[in-house]
Amino acid sequence: MKTGTKIIIAIAGFIVFCAWITNQIDGIKKAKWLIRTWENKTPEGSIYETWNKTNNTEFAGKSYIVKEKDTIVFENIQRV
Repeated sequence: MKTGTKIIIAIAGFIVFCAWITNQIDGIKKAKWLIRTWENKTPEGSIYETWNKTNNTEFAGKSYIVKEKDTIVFENIQRV
């Protein structure tokens, strides 16, 4: 493979990588409204979901159901 071809492939790869990173960061910025604790009251109990931004490309959350004083379901959620 010629040197010119290698350079073109390297530049194209770099451009694709930069576009991918930009898309990931834009996605996190668009989802910033999600950061808080949400509550949904149902006959089975209250469903809670709490989201936090862990870094520039990741959110983490917890979801659980509380019926009276018992936690029925609990899960950890991660959005990368």
